Amino acid sequence: MTKILRSATLGQTPRSGLRASDSSKYTTYAIEFGGGARFWLSDHFSLAPTLMGLYGHTSNNYTAHSAFMRVSQALATRLGLIDWSVDTWTLRPALNVQYVIRLNRSIITLSSDPTYFYTEDFNHSNRNVQIDGSSGSVANKIDVDVPLGMELYGHELRSGGYLSRTDLFGDLRSGLGVQHMNEIHGRLVLDFLNQYWKFQWIGVGASYLWGPNITGWTAGADVAFRF
Repeated sequence: MTKILRSATLGQTPRSGLRASDSSKYTTYAIEFGGGARFWLSDHFSLAPTLMGLYGHTSNNYTAHSAFMRVSQALATRLGLIDWSVDTWTLRPALNVQYVIRLNRSIITLSSDPTYFYTEDFNHSNRNVQIDGSSGSVANKIDVDVPLGMELYGHELRSGGYLSRTDLFGDLRSGLGVQHMNEIHGRLVLDFLNQYWKFQWIGVGASYLWGPNITGWTAGADVAFRF
């Protein structure tokens, strides 16, 4: 199961130095596809290796308030340091380790996801902006799924969300300058499980993200499959 479409906006503000009053915003749109298989070792514990592909479009928008960057902004743009965009493809093998707790009809899921990324760019606005590297991450998450006992268009409404921490490694860590990120996510979805092909749910979701020197939010369609 996977989310199909996602957008994110992250803002970063230098805390000291000549650029202390400036802001730099990164915006990403992505579509993710792929799949895997889940192996249940008990009624609660399971493992799921997956292989995913990801297309992404990322852009940077820099707002200069400092005297230093107002003078240097044109040169920094030509060098590809700010105000750029790039398209990328990513190959992402991963392993999900999961433990499920059921309380009546509510479901609490504890999970850990070690993940490897290999990324290359294929289109960029500035020849100095190129992406090529390998990275890793480990995401630990607590997810809560709660049925609301109400129906809409013949499907039960479900609410829930998760709290997660993701530690970054390799080029992802050094490139972003961020060691880890936290995320709190909420969703409202329609339950399609065992009702329409392989859909588990369809709805909307939104998140708030934060970490060292970085904050942001995501919003979009929240779609999950179960095969």
